Amino acid sequence: EAITKWRGIQVGEGDAQAVRQYPAFYATVQAMKAHVNENADFYELREIGEMAEAFLTLARRMSASDNQVHEIMEKSVVTDMLNDAGGSQSAIPTDAGLKTADFVGTAGLRDPLFALCSAAADAPLSSQPVGSLTSLAYALAEANIMHPALSQKVAKGIMRDIDKVQRDDIGKIFIAMHDKRWFKDDKTVEYLTQSLQERVRVMKREDPGLAKMLAANQAR
Repeated sequence: EAITKWRGIQVGEGDAQAVRQYPAFYATVQAMKAHVNENADFYELREIGEMAEAFLTLARRMSASDNQVHEIMEKSVVTDMLNDAGGSQSAIPTDAGLKTADFVGTAGLRDPLFALCSAAADAPLSSQPVGSLTSLAYALAEANIMHPALSQKVAKGIMRDIDKVQRDDIGKIFIAMHDKRWFKDDKTVEYLTQSLQERVRVMKREDPGLAKMLAANQAR
């Protein structure tokens, strides 16, 4: 999480000092990517969900960074891709058929998200916080990394602990489910939607402020 807060990738902070510091920042990101790619299978679902959303946040901030920093980022990512492809531009991988130019690909962060996705598919569904599952679904959906079997497992885990779902979780699930179509099975979407609707009803009774917020959003 700390690396997502580096000042050089915050909007309006891409000054000369950030440009000088960028190589050290990028080296740290590369080390993180390598560590996740090599060790993702050893993580628990709780850790996988947290890291997936952290990589998503990092990709967003890197891609939205100020021009001077963004230009250096693009050069660094392209150089790394060329090196990995043996110097041949035509051999650069295309994110398993996805557009490398989307914000995750632009930041060069799709590989660790793929690694986390594969690890999550194999990890047991145990007693991880439901928030880690909503983070995982949201991050993979936003990165356009689809895995139908994993989405079934994540939905099962969310519905099992639906009473622990909070405000932020609901927003993430609806984005993954309805905006990004990450959950592929129609019955799963139906059951998950019903579970979330019931949870929202309970939360509105417990939190009048939430009811007002939802009513305001619907009125827009």
